[in-house]
Amino acid sequence: LKSNGAETERELPDGTEMPRSKCDGTKKSLFIGINYYGSQAELRGCLNDVKNIKEFVKDTFEFPVEDEEVSMTLTDDPSNKGTSNYPTKDNIVAAMKWLVKDAKEGDSLFFHYSGHGGTQEDVSPDTDEVDQQDETLVPVDYQTAGQLVDDDIHAILVASLPAGVRL
Repeated sequence: LKSNGAETERELPDGTEMPRSKCDGTKKSLFIGINYYGSQAELRGCLNDVKNIKEFVKDTFEFPVEDEEVSMTLTDDPSNKGTSNYPTKDNIVAAMKWLVKDAKEGDSLFFHYSGHGGTQEDVSPDTDEVDQQDETLVPVDYQTAGQLVDDDIHAILVASLPAGVRL
C-alpha cells in the first residue's frame, strides 16, 4: 500500500478469530437480475439466472425463497417497471438495506446479482484501490442514477453486519 508517497504495510486479520454463524437463525435472501431490455447493452440470461439460483438456494440450503417477508427479487421484467421490484439504483440500495436490517447472530443472508458489472475511477475521499478503479454494479437506470460502487456496497452489506451473521 502507498500512503503519502511512502510505502506502508498493513496486516489484515486472517479471519480465524471471527465468529462464524451457526446458520440456525433467520434465512433471508435478495436476488437481482437485469437484462437491460431494449438497450445496446441488453443481456439474455439474467432473469433465468435468478430463477435457477433461487431454486438452487431453496433446494440446497432450504431458504424460503417464496416467502416475501424473508426473500426479495428485483428484475427488469416489464411487469415490475414502476414498482419497488424494478432494479433501479435506489431500489437496489433499499433492497440491500432490507436484507441486512435486523440481522443477528446465527442468521444466514444470501445475495445474488446477475447483470452488468463495471469499473469507474476511484475518487476521494476513499481512494483505496491499487488500480485506481472501483468495481461497480450497473442498475437498470445507470445512465441517469449512476452505478453502485463497491465501497458503498460493502458499507451496506458487510460493514453493518453483527458478528455471527453469514452472508
